[in-house]
Amino acid sequence: LEAGQFSSLRELETLNIADNLISDIDDGAFFGMDNLTLLNMTNNQLVRLPGNTWPLPMLRSLDLSGNPFVALETASFDTLPLLQFLNLSYCRNLKAIHVGLFYLFVTMPHKM
Repeated sequence: LEAGQFSSLRELETLNIADNLISDIDDGAFFGMDNLTLLNMTNNQLVRLPGNTWPLPMLRSLDLSGNPFVALETASFDTLPLLQFLNLSYCRNLKAIHVGLFYLFVTMPHKM
């Protein structure tokens, strides 16, 4: 995904780009999508997430399941203050999650 690719979709609330063979995300690919609350990127070919991937202040649900991640860094999720749901299921190559990422899970609202 190239920088600014979705910049004209400022009012969009839901984006489903699952099953698109996406392997790389440029910094700023989601720039300007300030109203996005749900992003589905399941079953792509993402191996890593750059630190400035998600400037999405309203995002509440992020589905990254089925991607071949090897490791995840805390910086990849720093700009998601309202995130409530993160799906990493079926990321079979995921071998390491940075310890700081667990802070995100602790501060995430839980539904019992």
